[in-house]
Amino acid sequence: MTQPATPPALNSPTPPPSFIGPYRVIRLLGSGGMGRVYLASTRGGRPVAVKVVRESYAQDERFRERFRAETQAALKVSGAYTAPVLAADPDAPQPWLATAYLPAPSLADAVAAHGPMPEDTVRSLAMGLAEALTAVHDAGLVHRDLKPSNILLTADGPRVIDFGIARALDAAGLTATGQILGTAGYMPPEQVSGRTCTAAGDVFALGATLVYAATGHGAFGDGSLHILLYRTVHEEPVLDDVPDALRPALAACLEKETWKRPQVPDLAELFGAPRAPGAGWLPESVQREVERRRADTVRETTAATRLPRRRILAAAGGALAAAAATGWYLTTRDAPAAPRQLWRKTLPGDFTTLWAATGDRLLLTGRNKAGAAALDPDTGRTVWHRPPMGVQASARDGQHVYTVELDGAVHARDLTTGRERWRFTPPGVPEPDISDLTPQAGGDGWVHITSRGTGRLYGVDGGGTMRWQHAAPLTAVHPVGQVLLCVAPAESGPDGQNTAYALNPHTGREVWRYRPAIFGVGTEPGSRIALALRRDSADLTALRLSDGKELWRVPSGMEPGDSIQDEFLATVISLTADGRTVLLQQSLANGSFAALDAADGSTRWRARPPAPQQLAPFGDTVFTAAAASVGSDPTAGHGPLTAYRLRDGHRQWATGDLGRGFTQILHATSDLVLTGTTGGTHPGLTAYARADGHQIWHLPAEATATDTFWTAAARGKRVWVAGAGTLLAFDLSGG
Repeated sequence: MTQPATPPALNSPTPPPSFIGPYRVIRLLGSGGMGRVYLASTRGGRPVAVKVVRESYAQDERFRERFRAETQAALKVSGAYTAPVLAADPDAPQPWLATAYLPAPSLADAVAAHGPMPEDTVRSLAMGLAEALTAVHDAGLVHRDLKPSNILLTADGPRVIDFGIARALDAAGLTATGQILGTAGYMPPEQVSGRTCTAAGDVFALGATLVYAATGHGAFGDGSLHILLYRTVHEEPVLDDVPDALRPALAACLEKETWKRPQVPDLAELFGAPRAPGAGWLPESVQREVERRRADTVRETTAATRLPRRRILAAAGGALAAAAATGWYLTTRDAPAAPRQLWRKTLPGDFTTLWAATGDRLLLTGRNKAGAAALDPDTGRTVWHRPPMGVQASARDGQHVYTVELDGAVHARDLTTGRERWRFTPPGVPEPDISDLTPQAGGDGWVHITSRGTGRLYGVDGGGTMRWQHAAPLTAVHPVGQVLLCVAPAESGPDGQNTAYALNPHTGREVWRYRPAIFGVGTEPGSRIALALRRDSADLTALRLSDGKELWRVPSGMEPGDSIQDEFLATVISLTADGRTVLLQQSLANGSFAALDAADGSTRWRARPPAPQQLAPFGDTVFTAAAASVGSDPTAGHGPLTAYRLRDGHRQWATGDLGRGFTQILHATSDLVLTGTTGGTHPGLTAYARADGHQIWHLPAEATATDTFWTAAARGKRVWVAGAGTLLAFDLSGG
């Protein structure tokens, strides 16, 4: 941490806050140059340590930006011997960061109370610290302040804390003359001299820390700040009373030149650790203290979670209120009722995506929308499932689910019971490749199946009998209206040219063909028209599904020469649910989009956000939020949640910047807008008032993984949400 020449005084009489983010504050643990640390608890009573940054630093935007970057990296640190960072809010009035609270003495406290550690304990400590530093460095961080007080001794190994925060202060240029970032006696010579501190600097600090653990004194003795800094740069460490077997390894870590120090992956072997830290690794007296602290913390957090509901709500003040029964936190201004959780389950098996709420079943699929699991929507109980296989999406209609299974065939299963109705493979192909077939379900019991291997499209009736087949290599099929809309690569011309045509779904006879080449059609064609982007001009055209007639054609605002962008944007052109409005994204470089009248293609209104947006129409409103960036980290976005009136584009409201993380617009009712955020500083679910956009509810995610995203399905005022390994059911009626 920071060692200022003249330590600034914190305003100690200020009472602690009742809540910091979603965490209920229990008491102040300590304070230092960067701020205060509080013991707090989650809604379930899990203890956490919340570090709140000093107000003077919070007022500096350079610090906030660096703190945001460092905490984002710290959230990715997941080593066995680090205290995990659970959440952070760099945009709060006073930025904060929450880590798991470990009721254990620091190495500094343990040595002061019980004396130097035995040699085997020091070796195990070296191994644990090496693993911890590996995790920190793999996340793109350098600790810069490894020292005995930043190492906690738990029963199953050491835990390194406070990585990344001090770096935010230094990188923001807030270390004034007379301030030293780091701790004298542990920071490496290059850090003392103001040079860049790399992973090698953490190795130096590890060596100095282990000297303290083995001897009870620092590697450069005792003395004033300036004496210790001078010795670090110009004198050799004091290793006389270090156990002989440890001295060569410690001397290597404490070399003045960075290139002479060992690499972090080599440390465990260098110190010859007998085993990884685990049960029994600590001296008996230290182990007893660990057990005592753990018991005290359990009593403290249990008592805190039993506070009466009225007292909790009163303590939260004007900024936050807590629901004692759930632990979620709500804003206290007038607002619609918050979502009411009905049940919560762990997602079954390899199923990650909520597909639909249909009939009396809730349907899930795997990561590629493959496989199917049918659940009871009232309880979350799995009724039947077929594991995700291959990469081809499953299909469904009102009565059946169609899945590609282990044998590569398409299987039709009763949606309610999972009982197999029929099985299909192409003629002459009894065992197709598991990635060969793709089913598309119509609304009348027929299924249309494409085969990559045969390059054909098969029409299969409700009994599983193939009625026709048609050449259709690499063709995308959309059963819409009374036709099968097909988009296939053009037979001639340059790459990227597609053609659109329609087939009779029951006979396979071609109904019409649109001759001009296209980039593609919107993935959500309506029942009356399909929206295509022409290849020659990038004009947007509406094709009548019944006969392929071009109803209207208008400039899209895109450039026909930018084929990569246009091919992507063609697939996200969409119609609103009532079929009256076309939503058209016009660029991947910025967020320009337009709303067109579906009757004649005339522009109703345009908006020009600075970055690409998700467009989520619900009723008379279009909600937007930053889209996942193509080809980059999808959780790195910024920007507000915005509501536009659909008929004229009037911006009804916009929230503040949602911060880092990928926020998806999941569902909206007449009262609420529900979003899910992956990664960033506020992962989890959030509800906003539809009337004015103020936040009324937040449920933090218990996982911060960035490789899965939120999905939702709704029926009336009930909504089911999947994400972060969890499936939840909510009532949005306010009852």
